[in-house]
Amino acid sequence: MKWLYERSQRALFFIAILVLWNSTLCAAETKHVFSYPAEWESHDAIWLGFRTFAQGNLHELLLNQMIRSLAPHVRVKAIVEDESLLPAGRDYFTMRGLNPDNIDIVIQKHTDFWFRDPGPLFLTNYAGQLAIADFSYSEYANVIPEQYSPQALSDGKIDKVVALQLGLPSIVSRAVLEGGAFEVNGKGTILLSSMTAKRNPHLTRNELENEILRTLGQRKIIWLNEGLAEDPHEFSLISGKYWGRGAGGHTDEFVRFVNGSTVLLAWPSVQDRDANSISMINASRMIENHALLSKATDQNGEHFNIIHFPIPDLLIKYYQIPDAEIELFRQQEPALNAGDTVFLTAATSYLNYVISNDVILLPAYWHKGRPLSTRKKDQQAMAIMKKYFPERKIIQLDPTTLNFLGGGMHCITQQQPVIRH
Repeated sequence: MKWLYERSQRALFFIAILVLWNSTLCAAETKHVFSYPAEWESHDAIWLGFRTFAQGNLHELLLNQMIRSLAPHVRVKAIVEDESLLPAGRDYFTMRGLNPDNIDIVIQKHTDFWFRDPGPLFLTNYAGQLAIADFSYSEYANVIPEQYSPQALSDGKIDKVVALQLGLPSIVSRAVLEGGAFEVNGKGTILLSSMTAKRNPHLTRNELENEILRTLGQRKIIWLNEGLAEDPHEFSLISGKYWGRGAGGHTDEFVRFVNGSTVLLAWPSVQDRDANSISMINASRMIENHALLSKATDQNGEHFNIIHFPIPDLLIKYYQIPDAEIELFRQQEPALNAGDTVFLTAATSYLNYVISNDVILLPAYWHKGRPLSTRKKDQQAMAIMKKYFPERKIIQLDPTTLNFLGGGMHCITQQQPVIRH
């Protein structure tokens, strides 16, 4: 029986070696897996859409305020499409009282001012490496890849150009996913809206989910329904006389994580719900999204803490349709005539904030002449953010000029994280 005992001991020894070898191999593989970190983690830099031929200096005041607020806390990479758009170079910032020491001017040909959506999505791993997630880009069109516009194909190269500039590897995906269209909790869970599926008619739902999880290094997807009414698909009729411009349901307009288990969800007040058709749409959509989040669990099967976040007062411009634009409006509302007045709605949202290191840029909309209810909502948004980020400096800025074009401060920025160790 001694030989049987010795054989069993040798077998146990080899099994132990095999288990140890497998666990070591798995640990090494995990260390090298890239993933998209939560935005509240540390950043090396913030990339900022600054000057393009399309936008010029339309947002001068806000952009300077953003750089003044960010630069003391993180390196700012100001993206300029061509040298001619910023002839003064770094002296531009000095002349405006900005310290250029923490500001880089990045000349990037054929770029996009709304940098987050087509631009690079930076990934990290625990081996201390960076990579870039390279998704396809359709310029917000819900079409198959063969129908992408020349502009979409050009903007789709931005992440490739940045990867080449920085010498970083790319993880390429055939899925379309804009940078403002998802939210992660930093633990493996990602939030997506129904808009993302519409962007990918060439993929089944299972193919789409696998592509997104693989490319961003996540473990679980939670699907939500439509976003805010003020964020319609491109320029379109929202309801009645209300028209707007947007991406079509980006998560950075209506839902954000503030930690691994807590979600901020845009929520209209009871007083607002019947104020206008926009608020009524938002109430219906956010109630649906609340129900989905309430049933959902994170990567470990735990439920979320859902915090209702105020929706800004409706911000509109009365617009008399000129002769040159009437056909654009008639494509969706044939009864309109030149000279008719419509309401242009801004894509306002407190959740389109920017977070970097120890500072947060939070939208705020009140100034003299606007309703006191707007000031109250500004204060409510600030109070909630202070509760969840008590050690960060929160600076409120008015992003209205961006909102009327369908985006916000988060839409023109992209964080470059500190590599993990």
